[in-house]
Amino acid sequence: MDLPRKFNEGRPLRYNLVFTNGEYQLAVLSRLGGEAPSNIRKETVELSEQKGTISLRTSSTVLMLQLEFEDGEKIATCFLTRRDLRSATLNSYCFEDEKRTSANCGVTLAISELPDPDIEPLVSVSPEEKAQDEYMGRSVKSEYEDGEVYYGVVEDIRAGQFTGNRWYMIRHDD
Repeated sequence: MDLPRKFNEGRPLRYNLVFTNGEYQLAVLSRLGGEAPSNIRKETVELSEQKGTISLRTSSTVLMLQLEFEDGEKIATCFLTRRDLRSATLNSYCFEDEKRTSANCGVTLAISELPDPDIEPLVSVSPEEKAQDEYMGRSVKSEYEDGEVYYGVVEDIRAGQFTGNRWYMIRHDD
């Protein structure tokens, strides 16, 4: 990030990068930079993968990054659309000031979507893989706490699109 400078009693102020969905704060990377010599007009802040990686849980398709000085003064804002194909690869984005004009600073980042295990899409397993799977076509017995017993046969196999976890599709006799 190439950032403007601000000083308080000769000491350079650090930066905060606040991630929101426009309504709620999702995460903050705080106390960034503030280390360049005072005669430098803009500071370039580079974050290691460890320090610059954050995990957000949101269903919002738009993320807002708000850049501010550590004293809370807002510098600029950047909007990212998760469905924008550029978001998945390393790209540079410009920040805008309150007038929606370039704030002459930017950020380079990528958004990595991690699967939600509760909604991971399933994909078909190839016929060759199904034929080699020991459970394909196998009879199964399911017993429940209330004493009910169901019998069935594994008819199909699918896998999680991201994790590859196998899901066995069973046709029960009920």
